Amino acid sequence: MTTIQIDTSSLTHTQFLIPEIGSELIEGMNVATINLDPGEYTFQMPLLVSLRASFKFQITADGQINYAPANDGFLSGRGTTTLTVQGFTMMLDGRFLSHDLMFNGGVETIVLTRDQLHSLTLIPGTGYGFRATP
Repeated sequence: MTTIQIDTSSLTHTQFLIPEIGSELIEGMNVATINLDPGEYTFQMPLLVSLRASFKFQITADGQINYAPANDGFLSGRGTTTLTVQGFTMMLDGRFLSHDLMFNGGVETIVLTRDQLHSLTLIPGTGYGFRATP
């Protein structure tokens, strides 16, 4: 078993799941320390009804983190024991809207007000959504 760290502190939603080890949410804001056997694992954002945001990573036989090169744009830590999930940042300018927006993209809903610029940092996925506030 290898002790690894997962850092999600730069994401808008810092909680995640690794279904292969359980269904409890893991908080990565202050770097989560987890013991994992060599093998393949799934990093998953907490799911709303239609949110599908996840990726696979591996713990090698020598206890190092590995993941697909296609994920290099939003992950770092290959060959180490710390997986850093940087995500991708998008900006939403609420100043041009006639109403506030509710952003659905994790366990909680965030209100994006129409009076400012908002920064969201997310991992690739489908089902992220916005809706007008009542």
